[in-house]
Order: sequence, then structure tokens, then C-alpha cells
Amino acid sequence: TGDWLGHCQACSVPEIGNVFNRCGIDFHQVTGVLEDDPVCWREIDAWVEAARVASVLENNRLGLMGHYYNGMLDIYTNLTLLCGTFGGHIEIVEVAELVGLRATVGDDAVQTRVADFRRQFDVQSDCTDVELERAAQTSVALDLLVAKHGR
Repeated sequence: TGDWLGHCQACSVPEIGNVFNRCGIDFHQVTGVLEDDPVCWREIDAWVEAARVASVLENNRLGLMGHYYNGMLDIYTNLTLLCGTFGGHIEIVEVAELVGLRATVGDDAVQTRVADFRRQFDVQSDCTDVELERAAQTSVALDLLVAKHGR
């Protein structure tokens, strides 16, 4: 029997499946071979990626700023369902907090961020310095907001 079980790995599926069923744990069986089975390994890779995403969501801190209005149903997020499904933490912050932090951002920080933008992005010629500076000021303020609410 020991030799037979050593060559018949699928024999353990009913046993572990029974344990999962009795414990109320959902499971999915992938059937294939270890070598040269791209269909099987694509499915396994998809399950591993799904587990990775679930782990990230379970341990994340999501910041939500602003409020919905009636015309925004296409982007509505059910926060209760999100937390109930994946766990994690949601921090609801007010736009006014960002506005307050934005007012504290100095010129040096703005110019440093504009230089970062120009180094990292292909800034189009029709984008004015004024608009880049406004974006940079907001970008720095967002970093401050994240630092304030981060762990």
C-alpha cells in the first residue's frame, strides 16, 4: 500500500477534500502533471496570484477621500463588503485635511517635486509651469497625508 500511495498522489484528494468540507473551507482541485503541463501550471499560477492579492488586501490600509454623489454610481465601492471579504483597514479622510496640508507646502518642496516630475515623466510643452507647480504642491501634500495616517 505504501508504494502504491507513493505513486498515486491524487488518492489524498478525497481525504483532504472531506476535511475541508467538514470545516467549511472552500477548495478547488487542479489536476495535471508536474512536468510539461502548461494548462495546469497556468491555472496554478492564477491561484497563487489570487492568494497574493488577497494577502495584500488583507494587510493593506486604504485611504478614502471625498464622498460620492448620485451621478457616481459607476465608481461606488462597498466598503463594508471590501473589509468583510478581504480584511484590512479603511481610513476615511476629508478633502479639507489635504487642503490644510497643501497650504503648508513650501516653495523648495514644490520645486523639488517639479524637478522629479520632469525627470520621471515626459512633460508636454503645453503644460505650463503654473500647472506643474500646482500638481507638485498637491503631490507633496498627498505624501504628507499618507505619512500622517500611515503606520
